[in-house]
Order: sequence, then structure tokens, then C-alpha cells
Amino acid sequence: MTTDPLSDLLDAAMSATRLRAGTALEPLAAYDRRHNADLLRTLATYLAHGCNATRSAEALYLHRSGLLYRLARIEALLGTSLIPFRVRVALELAVLSLASLETHVEE
Repeated sequence: MTTDPLSDLLDAAMSATRLRAGTALEPLAAYDRRHNADLLRTLATYLAHGCNATRSAEALYLHRSGLLYRLARIEALLGTSLIPFRVRVALELAVLSLASLETHVEE
């Protein structure tokens, strides 16, 4: 643990959610496998860019409408809107907890 209380809090939260993160994101991972898609990376990038569609689309080299299409697919697969704060926080923890996703984030 670090001496930074916020970093400590995040580390503890990521540790606690690591096992559930894979389950929460499995619909996206399964879709990515079946369709050779990139929804996990899209979600990680969108969250990393503060849910800013324009910046996220640029980082992913997509047209904004292509990103919005992917985000709608993500919402459908997860069965939830990406708008509620609690959903975004849970998704951010899930994405951060999975070490394998760290390389997918385009900052």
C-alpha cells in the first residue's frame, strides 16, 4: 500500500472486485470473441476519457457515430445504461481490476 489514501482506497476496491470484474464484463468479452470485435477496449477507452464521446472516438480512430453505435451495443449486452454514476463507477472498477485490460486503454 502507498501513503496516498485515495490510491489505497482504489487498490482495496480493485482487489475486492477483481473476481467479479470478469463476470461483469463477460458479455462484452464473449461478444468480442464471437465477432472479432473490440467492445472491451472501446469501453475502457470511453471511461478513460471521462465518457467524452468525441475524445474517445479520436483515440480509437473511429468516427463519433461508430463509437456511439459501439456504446449502444455495450449497453445492450450489459443490460444497463452507461449514464448512471454508479454504473460508470462499477464499470471503471471492473476495467481497472482486470490487469489484462490495462493494455487496451487508449489514453
